[in-house]
Amino acid sequence: MAGPVIPIKSVGMMRIGADDRAADPRERVVLYPVRHRSEGTMRDDLATVGTRHVLAVTDHDDEETLAGLRRLRPEFPSLDILVAPDADDPSWSLAFRSWLTNRRAWREPRWKRFLPARQRRKVVYGYHHAEAGGALIEGVLAGT
Repeated sequence: MAGPVIPIKSVGMMRIGADDRAADPRERVVLYPVRHRSEGTMRDDLATVGTRHVLAVTDHDDEETLAGLRRLRPEFPSLDILVAPDADDPSWSLAFRSWLTNRRAWREPRWKRFLPARQRRKVVYGYHHAEAGGALIEGVLAGT
């Protein structure tokens, strides 16, 4: 069973209540950093968030987890998959540019106690890519 969805607060973004959803029409996303997880465990984790839009972020070299996520997509239509490359890949420039131009950009410090380093890396990558696409990040699905 998955842990809680840990809420994220960021620049210009606070937890939004039901009354405020109409004022901010951006799509809400829960990040799900995943590595070396069985399909059954991922199914259980995804079931805990119901119909929320989930962005699963996995490593480019974790083929078994990626295949499991792809098999789960028909069962969870609100699941999207983002593959995080090595940090020297040009797609990381979104995060690097954000850090250079915005001193308050989200970098991860308070999440160190909740997530191992490999998961934090995926959260940072997913966070900046989802934000660039106009999504509002509601939190992180912390699996067990």
